[in-house]
Amino acid sequence: VSAWSDPVTFSTVPCPTPMQLSVDNVTKHTAQLSWTETGNATSWQVCINGDEENLVTVGTNPRTLYNLDAGTEYTVKMRAQCGIGWSDWSNEVTFTTEVACTTPTSLAVSNITMNSADLTWLGENVTHYVQYKVSTDADWIQLQGNSPYYLDGLQHDLTYNVRVMANCGIDGTSDWSD
Repeated sequence: VSAWSDPVTFSTVPCPTPMQLSVDNVTKHTAQLSWTETGNATSWQVCINGDEENLVTVGTNPRTLYNLDAGTEYTVKMRAQCGIGWSDWSNEVTFTTEVACTTPTSLAVSNITMNSADLTWLGENVTHYVQYKVSTDADWIQLQGNSPYYLDGLQHDLTYNVRVMANCGIDGTSDWSD
């Protein structure tokens, strides 16, 4: 029997890290993750906003994240499951979900008479709050309607301020128009 050979040291290949994590199709409450799988993983963990205590396990690529808060910035990273271990974390990607209720824009006043005016604006197809006041008054008068809006009952020879806000139901209300 011969003597043992000199020992040789080696390391096993690490669990491959998912590459090129990206986020697409972002809406108010969802975002789609996709990545390049560099090994043979069929299960991954997603870390949202650095919270490694509450990881989301996914089994498909791409994968949609649901129940996100509207108008919120998120940062995500992921890792692959390899047998009983995990890969290193992937690159981080930051995205912002759409605003829940968009502020109306391009508010315009036209066809001004002694006691009325037409209002138009661009915005979501929802009910809007319209507020107006005499420019020197503190209190606004609030109405509800959609563009175009016929504002009547005004007093002649006064200067008015007007603004509009979208009412998006469960998604809340927008800011007031400028």
